[in-house]
Amino acid sequence: MQLDKILAISGRQGLYEMKAETRGGILAISLVDGKRITSSINNQISILSEIQVYCIGKEIPLEEVLKKLLKKESGKIASIKPKASAADLKAYFSDLVEQYDEDRVYSSDIKKIIQWYNILVTNKIITLEKISLKPPTKSKEEPKKNAPRQTAKAEQKPSSKGTVKSTRTQAAGDKKQEAIQEGKAKVANIARVMKKIDQNIKDKSKNLQIKNLIKIDAMTSDQVSLNVYNVPFYKPKDIYLDQLNMQDNRLIYENVSLASYVENDKININKKKLNEIQY
Repeated sequence: MQLDKILAISGRQGLYEMKAETRGGILAISLVDGKRITSSINNQISILSEIQVYCIGKEIPLEEVLKKLLKKESGKIASIKPKASAADLKAYFSDLVEQYDEDRVYSSDIKKIIQWYNILVTNKIITLEKISLKPPTKSKEEPKKNAPRQTAKAEQKPSSKGTVKSTRTQAAGDKKQEAIQEGKAKVANIARVMKKIDQNIKDKSKNLQIKNLIKIDAMTSDQVSLNVYNVPFYKPKDIYLDQLNMQDNRLIYENVSLASYVENDKININKKKLNEIQY
């Protein structure tokens, strides 16, 4: 179940698959109608592999909830409609996820999870893992007492093909386990960086921009670091430093500009003198 490229974007319906990173955001394809869209980093982007569901005293990944749904529905579309009543949605979800936090998981959240599940199943992004039951192996007959010793020895000799096959299976299992551990470490690292951003950046707009940049970078690389984004979002311009030397040379009378008029105004002259005396 690969969900690290599947996105939910605020303000847009359905789910999207990320295809590329652009200068100002991302390029993605809708899993509903196949249309290409570009999303700005100002929009809130959620990666499905990072979403957690609140339970009593803990949080579980959305991926586990989707696996439970697959098993419950036998890999088919959800039997309950996303537009069902809030009571029906909660009853369905309580059977699916034991001790989910009803105070923090709303019926609108359950509706969204079911909609996402249906989209993922329709696009065959998630499928029910079929467990193949091997037929019971027939027990080998014990060598007869009168049989030659060479025959018994030949039966006990392990097959080289079986050994190679078991070695490959073990290597594949180790590789899969290693990928799972790397994914968990990556999610934990992203959560740690996000927490640091919340502590240091209080401006909501900049906070959201940096979070989206980090999420996009996490989908396109294996490293997550805040150092990449230590760049200013704007360069301050000191446009008022030379304000004292600015003059308005518009003509208000013939051969008389506003600046010269103010400069020779008696009230302005007295004000300047009072300022000089005070300071």
